[in-house]
Amino acid sequence: MLGKYNFTKKEAELVIKFFEPSVASIYIWIEYINDIFKINNLKFDKLDETINKLNKLEFLDEFQDLKDEFLVTYEKILYYLIKLDIEKINYQRDIIQPKMRVLKECFLLTDAIVKYCYDFVKKNKNTPNLDDLNVFFINRLLAYVKTIEFFNKNTKKNLSKQNLEVIEKMKACSNLEEWQKSLDLIIGDYEDNHLDYLYLNDDYNDYFWKIVNKISQMQAICEIAVNIKYNLNDNQD
Repeated sequence: MLGKYNFTKKEAELVIKFFEPSVASIYIWIEYINDIFKINNLKFDKLDETINKLNKLEFLDEFQDLKDEFLVTYEKILYYLIKLDIEKINYQRDIIQPKMRVLKECFLLTDAIVKYCYDFVKKNKNTPNLDDLNVFFINRLLAYVKTIEFFNKNTKKNLSKQNLEVIEKMKACSNLEEWQKSLDLIIGDYEDNHLDYLYLNDDYNDYFWKIVNKISQMQAICEIAVNIKYNLNDNQD
């Protein structure tokens, strides 16, 4: 499963241990979103096509093309949902919109993991270990933290003082499971504090939704990172 990535067999075996848990998250979230679509009587078959193509992957680099195809599908789904909003058709927007962002992050992150491994091997002549990969994940999370802080300054639906204090502590944290727990608490608290907006607002570009979506993406990063850790531990037993 190499394609244009010229990993050795030994290198590829490790990269695939990173790749498989990431792809597993994609399967899980597509199934979840499809179920929510059915509950809401929404019909959009493109995600089934994505699953079919994912099942047929033979080489790591083929995922890049699938990721690009998904990004087109993602935009089509957003357009479809915006059209529903315009037509005043009710659906579980507060669930579907953030989970679509989660799925998008899973695709982007899976592709980025393989590219990171490839670049790491070229530079260091050996494969990254879990600690190296965790640094990669933490840097991605910290970049998203900066984005959230910017969004928070531009909305009246602010994160609470306690949330901001937790975020500040997270900046120095290298434990991805702690990140995961903190993000779960933050998004739960943020949504509880703004329930009126969660259900009534219909502006996709509002900073409230941008904050919710970005935290959801960060949760996806932690989910994949933790799954990779446990996958490696299981294979060592």
